[in-house]
Amino acid sequence: MLVRNVEDQLNRLLTQLSDLEEMESEMDKAEYEASKKDTIEQLKEFEETLSKLVSGDVTLVSELDTMRNAVHAYVSGACRDPNVTRMFATKSTTGLRNKLASLEQDLKLNRIKQDAFSSLAVDIVAALERLGEPLSLKESELLENARRNMSSYTVAASGYDDITAERVLDTNK
Repeated sequence: MLVRNVEDQLNRLLTQLSDLEEMESEMDKAEYEASKKDTIEQLKEFEETLSKLVSGDVTLVSELDTMRNAVHAYVSGACRDPNVTRMFATKSTTGLRNKLASLEQDLKLNRIKQDAFSSLAVDIVAALERLGEPLSLKESELLENARRNMSSYTVAASGYDDITAERVLDTNK
């Protein structure tokens, strides 16, 4: 019951972030920024609560720790897509792989640019790796290329379990 309530709270916050992202163009800038800041503060408080709860049984600790890591990845900027964060938190490897396939299709159809694809794809593959999913050769190469290209961003297989793993955008481009 506790895990379900925690999952529900996490889903509510991530849905709130997704809704904000979708509605950004319809909101005035100050309202959007205030709403997003408030939601991120709620996520930080949620992360603190999860940290306190992680002192119980091993199964519960594992599930709560995964959720806490997902929240931390979003709050720290290591992952910028709330939907990817949600799938990571709920260990939805199928959802992550489907999202990656959808991104690849969007790239082929020129619906997204290469930079946007790379950023989101690295987030997804890092989440899959952190969940212990075996990576395909293509996924492994994507993650290795991102790790080699540290001037664009730092990847921690990352930002999902280590406080030092934060996305660092290259401001020189």
